[in-house]
Parts: sequence; C-alpha cells; structure tokens
Amino acid sequence: MYKLWCIKNNIKLKIININKINKKKYKSILFRIKKKNILKYFFLEKGIHKIIRLFNNKRQTSLIKVDIINYNNNKIIIEEKKIIYQTIKSKGKGGQNINKVETGIRLKYKNINIKFTKFNSQIINKKYAKKLLYKKIILNNNNIINYKKVKKYNNIKNKNKIIRSYIFYPYNLIKDYKSNINSSNITKILNGNLKKFINYKINKLQI
Repeated sequence: MYKLWCIKNNIKLKIININKINKKKYKSILFRIKKKNILKYFFLEKGIHKIIRLFNNKRQTSLIKVDIINYNNNKIIIEEKKIIYQTIKSKGKGGQNINKVETGIRLKYKNINIKFTKFNSQIINKKYAKKLLYKKIILNNNNIINYKKVKKYNNIKNKNKIIRSYIFYPYNLIKDYKSNINSSNITKILNGNLKKFINYKINKLQI
C-alpha cells in the first residue's frame, strides 16, 4: 500500500530488510522513504492497523504495527563550548532532596533547555541530558512542522492505538479512526490511494 502510494507520487522507496515467517507470511518489513518533509505524511500512519478477513471459512483478525523512524543522514555537530551546564539537586517525593550533593543537571544550548535528575550520579545525568539534547537538535533540524500538535492529535484520536480497520468480511469497508473517513473501496486504498486520509489529517492540523 505504501509502496504504491510512493510510486503514484514519484517518491523513492527502498526495501532495507524483510523478515519472513514462511513463504506467505511476513514478520516485519523495513523500508526507507526519501523526500523532504515526508515525515509529516507518514507520522500520522503510525499505530496499529487491523485486518478482518475470512480465512479457511473462519473469521480471522490480524494486527499490523506501523512504526515510523526518523532517519537523518546528516551529521549533527554540537558546539561544546556553547553548552551551559548547571548542577541542581535531585528531588524525591514530597519535595525532599534525595541527597545533599547536586547530582542533577540543567543544560542550555542555544534555545534548548534540558533538565535531568533521574540518577544519583552527576556524570550519568549529564550523559543522558546530552542524549536528550542531541535528539531535540535532530527534531529541530528535520523541520517537523507542528510536531507537538501532531503528537497531541495522535494521543487524543488514538487512545486504543488502532488507527484504521480493513474489513474484508462480512462486508468490505475501511474505517479510519483518526479522520472518521470510511471507504467501501478497499482495493483502491490498498493500491496506494491514501490521499483523502493524509490530506484530511494535514489540513486538520494545518501542517
């Protein structure tokens, strides 16, 4: 479905890895799609896709998990001299200090502020704070428009994580729970015609 969507939109898709259970069943498929701002389209596809069909005269339900990995091939350079570190005390329940030594870390880098106080070791907290900094810089560099808005939309509309159902039995119907759009033309959707689902979500979020 996604491969055919890419073909229709002249977007490159490369299969990275295929893990098969047997000749007819797949455990997982990993593929890479390369296009500017492609994440804003596919981020909304993240979640559980439910398939209901008739198999060997029995009703069968399958769940397929779609996950999105933000891949950035560009090397991220952090200017160490511009990182401002501040040690702080880690706090436990009731506002009491876990220890008298300042083991927590607060760092500031350009317009990014991070606080990490999980561990009783300043070195470990500093290490994890820098990891969070790296992730935030990647997020900013990838220009993910209204990322927080998209994430909030996913959480509200997708509490059970099933974002779409593909029903082949006892009738033909696709139900998209994020957009509330239904379609009886399953073949058309599986052939890559995802335009109405994707456009609705993008217009709704204004991304």
